[in-house]
Formats: sequence, structure tokens, C-alpha cells
Amino acid sequence: MGTPKTSFLIFVFFILVIGLTVGFFRLLSVSQLNSDQYGELDDLSTAGPGDSVCKKLGINYAWPWTTDVNAYNLNTKARNFQMGYTLEMFTDNDQNQINWRINSIRDAIDKGLTPIVRICTGDSCPWSNPADYVGLLRRISEALGPSRTFYAIAGPNEPEGEVWLGGTPGDANSIGPRIATYMNSVISGVRSNNLTNVKLISPVFNLTHPQFENFVTVMNNNGARFNELYAIGGNGYNLNGYPLGQTLTDFVNRASTKFASIGISKPIIMTEIGMFESERNPNWTGARVPHAQALQRLASEITNLKQDTRVEAYLLFSSFGVNPDLNFDYNEISDSEFAQIIGDCSGVIQPPGRPTLPACGPLDRNGGNLVGLIDFSHFMRMYGDGCLTGSEAYVTRCGRKDVNVNGTIDDPDFLNLSRRFNDTCQ
Repeated sequence: MGTPKTSFLIFVFFILVIGLTVGFFRLLSVSQLNSDQYGELDDLSTAGPGDSVCKKLGINYAWPWTTDVNAYNLNTKARNFQMGYTLEMFTDNDQNQINWRINSIRDAIDKGLTPIVRICTGDSCPWSNPADYVGLLRRISEALGPSRTFYAIAGPNEPEGEVWLGGTPGDANSIGPRIATYMNSVISGVRSNNLTNVKLISPVFNLTHPQFENFVTVMNNNGARFNELYAIGGNGYNLNGYPLGQTLTDFVNRASTKFASIGISKPIIMTEIGMFESERNPNWTGARVPHAQALQRLASEITNLKQDTRVEAYLLFSSFGVNPDLNFDYNEISDSEFAQIIGDCSGVIQPPGRPTLPACGPLDRNGGNLVGLIDFSHFMRMYGDGCLTGSEAYVTRCGRKDVNVNGTIDDPDFLNLSRRFNDTCQ
């Protein structure tokens, strides 16, 4: 029989064991409560039909000025819809924009998404010197840390028309050599800086452009190191009646055939896809397709691309409606329409739920953390007073911004929209 001192120590030991056991289960229950309460809104633990195939779909936000909180909510929405990729635009050497985009990239990766970095638009670019672009990639890489991998486009988006490296739009002979040199310099810079968490994609070709093949040929003849890239980038849309191809699959075939002819076999990443043929698109001069039919045709093509092993990813262009440009409204897709687009992946969609953090939302155009007069002025400039007519708000040129459905953008529309957001935001 033990001494009183030994018995006391055994008693204390059992009390500690009981206390730790109770504490563990209490902590477990609190953890579960917090998960239910706050949001693992984007928990993807429920497996759908071909989870990795579902994640080939992504979203191209098409807007570089989204603030941190709004980017958080957009990334959450992307993951709720079982997407696997996002595209982040860097257009200005503005520290706010750069920091917002880096934070959004980090948040996307932590949500299980793969971000793609695109730089510049049109004919101007603060990173036209490839060394400066490598510096930007190094800044992003170091901010994220080696465990977070992202993709980056090693040159212009749609170089057939965006000429920030110089040359004549559409002229492969004047643009191609410049792009090849730029791409090769980025490849060398990423390698020499040991940016192991950066995967490079080719300049993103407009696969609908008549000169696409010539651009690839000229670049290849000028020593473009396509074989050292991770993937080939391209953009394509459903285009009813277009002689060079009418479907996304047609344009994937065009890219695959051309690169195979020069001995390149890499994954294809479509950074823009959508319904350019839609009746809602005022810029499509071909045979316009009714919206419902255009949506169905897009859903059908996405079903095909899910099974196409040549294609790693395809990103819907501006389909969350972030970019305020009216020219892109044709490709906005409502939450209910996403169920049709996603198809057999819809079983893994989690309910959107409430945003975890408050936000000014898209009305905060200047990123001032305030919905005010400056935002109203921006809002009015982006949408003309007159809109196309239609029986429902979403059919008009004004889109869902015409809240009172009177065919014009006016004060009541802004006031109605602003009520959805706090005057000041966190």
C-alpha cells in the first residue's frame, strides 16, 4: 500500500488527466462552432464528380483596382463555385494596386485557387523592360513565401493587338521578335533569381485572330524558348458563324495544332473564355445568339473542355461583373446561371452565405474605403444616361445597375445600390 504522499500525487495526476480530456473536447466543440459560424463558406471537403476536373474552371476578374476586402469576397465566391484559378491584373506601378493584388493572390492560394498574373493593357506598360517585370515577380514571390505557387504570363496579353512592346498591331513581323526577346528574358530572369514558386505561361495569344499562327512562327524563328515554359496561354470565345472557328474547342484545336507543328507540347491555359456571340454584346458583328442559347453553348463547351486533357484551365472573362466597362456586361453570369455553366460540378457548390468581412463592394471605385461622391461620379461616367431597352433589367444595356428599370442610370439607381453597402467600410 502506497504512502499518503504517493496517493495524493496519483489523485492529482487523475484530476489533471480528466481536466485535459474535458478541455480537449471543449476546444474541439468550440472549433466546430467557429467553423460553422464564421465561414468556412468555401469548405470543399465534399467531393464532387471529378474534383480536379471541376477545378479546371476559373475566373478572370478583369479589373486591377479591387481592394483587399472585396478581393477576399470574390475569391471566396470563386471557391464556392468550385473554381480552381483566378487572374490578377497589374496595370500601374501604384503601390496600393500592387499591394492589393499581392494580398488577393495570397488569399486565393490559401483558398486552394491558383492565381495567374497578367501585366498591362493596350499600348503602355510600366514593366516593358523585362528586368522590371522580373523585379515585380520577385516582389510577389518573396511576399508569398516559397510554399505558395502562382503562374505568371511571360509577356503581353493578346500580343496580336496589345503593342506595349512596340510594333504595328496585327503585324507579326514587327511584333513577334520583340515578344520572343521579352519572353526569353523573363524566363532567364525567373531562373537566375531562383523564383521556384513562379510558373511561367507564354504570352496569351488571341486564338481567334487571323494572324495567330504567323505570330507563333515568327517568335519561333526568332528563338522563342517555348519549351522552357510551363504552359501555353490563349484566349478564345464561342463565335457563331466565325470562319476561323466557332467554339472554344475549335480554338483549342487551333492552338494545339500550331504548337505541335513546331514540336511544342505543353498544357493550354485559356485565360479568357465566354459568350462573345451573345445578343447582349454590341461589339459582335457576326450572327448574334440569344442569351439563353449562348449560355447553353458555353456550358456545352465547358463540358467538353473538362475532358480535354490538352487543357489545364479555362477562365471566364469578367463573369463576376467586377469590371465596370459596359462592353463586358454580355459575359456577366448570375449565380443561378452558374449552376448551368458548372454542370455536373454543381453538386460540390457550397452556399455563398454572408461575406465574412464587411465591404464597400464594387461601388467603391477609387478604393477609398468609402462610398461617396467620387464613386458616384465614376459610376455615372461608366454608364450612359441612355440604355438599350428590354423587358427585364438584366436585358438592358444598363444591366443590373438600372435598379428601378426605367432605361436610364440616374440618382435613384446609385442610391438603391449604395444602400447595400455601408457608407464606411472595414
